[in-house]
Amino acid sequence: MIKLVDLLREIMNPGKDFYHGTGWELSLQNLNMERTNVPKAGRTTGSTLSGTGLYTTKDLWSNQDAHDETNPVFKQGTRGPQSAEKYAKGYSKNKVDLTIGHPIYIYKVKLKPDFNLVDDSSNDLPSGYDMKNINSQQRKELLAQGIDGINAGDEQILLNKDKIASITLAYKATKYGTDHLNLPIWEKV
Repeated sequence: MIKLVDLLREIMNPGKDFYHGTGWELSLQNLNMERTNVPKAGRTTGSTLSGTGLYTTKDLWSNQDAHDETNPVFKQGTRGPQSAEKYAKGYSKNKVDLTIGHPIYIYKVKLKPDFNLVDDSSNDLPSGYDMKNINSQQRKELLAQGIDGINAGDEQILLNKDKIASITLAYKATKYGTDHLNLPIWEKV
């Protein structure tokens, strides 16, 4: 018989798979949850200058871009406004140039079954915490309370590296398309 707490955990952690788009090579070994602003080392994880954790999304592809539906990669995964593709493309526009060979990446992040992901409107989350900017002290406090991550619907912040099962490269783009959209050309890895 399934315990109520296990059922609730399954509802809060559907599928336990999330995605992270970036311009840097990422692995569980080089992931720094305390946030170091060293883009060359590939360790920038948060979405703000002082944020900690790894920001992820359930959606692979942007629902705001027209995609070439003949490419089978776009039939995999879901689309949404805060997609891994959006964040990877942000790196390509701001930090790297695909025309000179620097790729952009989408990683699949698999969580362990006991990962405690709480909703950002949950009573378990202390008031006054800005999910977009969880600082180091707040991260430590949340971890001490048994909170491994925060779910804000379209985006999740993962705070506990020990509860991440794996980070694997799922998609890679090394060049832009030649059509009028000039979008990255994604290939499944």
